[in-house]
Amino acid sequence: MKRTKEDEEFSAEIDYQLRHGDFQSVPLLDTSQGTRYQRWYARLLTTLSLTTEGQKIVYAQTDHRLGDETVRFLLVTEKVVVVVDVENLTGDQPKTTTRVIGRGALTSLAVGASMPIDQDGAASYGWPGLVEIIAEYVGLDAPVVYTSMGHQAGNSAIRGPILELLAELQSDLSH
Repeated sequence: MKRTKEDEEFSAEIDYQLRHGDFQSVPLLDTSQGTRYQRWYARLLTTLSLTTEGQKIVYAQTDHRLGDETVRFLLVTEKVVVVVDVENLTGDQPKTTTRVIGRGALTSLAVGASMPIDQDGAASYGWPGLVEIIAEYVGLDAPVVYTSMGHQAGNSAIRGPILELLAELQSDLSH
């Protein structure tokens, strides 16, 4: 099967969304091969493209805090949540585990923020600060943790994508 222009555009959109995550120390490019992606990352983009089939991306997160050798990618679309763990990141054979679940599998949410609403100057300092959403889904053995600033980088007056995700997840719970 040949990749279409739409496939290429969608994988480029996924790449763009993921690269705005915690990628400072994640080796994405294989400089020994020019500027090609690392094989594991190219496969990851393929997997995400296939599992989400061009759906609108609602939220993407990259979490490298799981350990030096492990990174987690979270992709939420209009229909599914995709959780991908890549272990042995810098080894010869990174192990990738991908789980795809319907958004309707959400059973509970816990939400926290780093800044109280009554803090002096909360509005000018980017209330609500760092937002953490802990979501439990049927079919996953552990909760999914979404973490990001509640405002866009560089502009505390614009709501961050995590607040849009929170609204969508609250809607998922009500169905």
